[in-house]
Amino acid sequence: MAEKELIRLTYCSTATFPVQKYSIEPEIGRILVQCRKNNRREEIGGVLHFGNGFFFQALEGDRARVNKLYNHIATDPRHEDVQVLSVKTVPRRMFPDWSMKYVALEERIKALLHSKRRSNFNPYKFDEAFVDELLQLFVSAEDPSVEKGRGNDADAGAQGKGGWFKRLFGAQN
Repeated sequence: MAEKELIRLTYCSTATFPVQKYSIEPEIGRILVQCRKNNRREEIGGVLHFGNGFFFQALEGDRARVNKLYNHIATDPRHEDVQVLSVKTVPRRMFPDWSMKYVALEERIKALLHSKRRSNFNPYKFDEAFVDELLQLFVSAEDPSVEKGRGNDADAGAQGKGGWFKRLFGAQN
């Protein structure tokens, strides 16, 4: 049996829903609950950032599964102008313990943008080198959707009845 090819696909898009001023947008919470459930089953992981009305997401896993998921994501009516920023064959995952890590717009991201003379978060203007730098920053960033001290989304109870994140946002099928 042939070994599966591991890839990282990074894309961006623009939200079609009105953006609120919550630490975690309610719509993002619903997206995270659903993708954490589905991604774990499909052995896909990665990271999601939502800022300035833009989605920035990296998906990691088997090429065929990631491509299938991306094609499904691209048709989701909660966003538009979906654009692939990079696709790379990779030797290992950057986010191995996450079915989907969430990174909020925080001071470290603002500092990185400032250091690159970027006034705001607009992933359509990111080149591949900046995408890689941003992903490296996301590796060590905290995920506000999991309880402190719980590690990753697998440890956070996002699937279980007692998970605060699931209770807050609920799974929308």
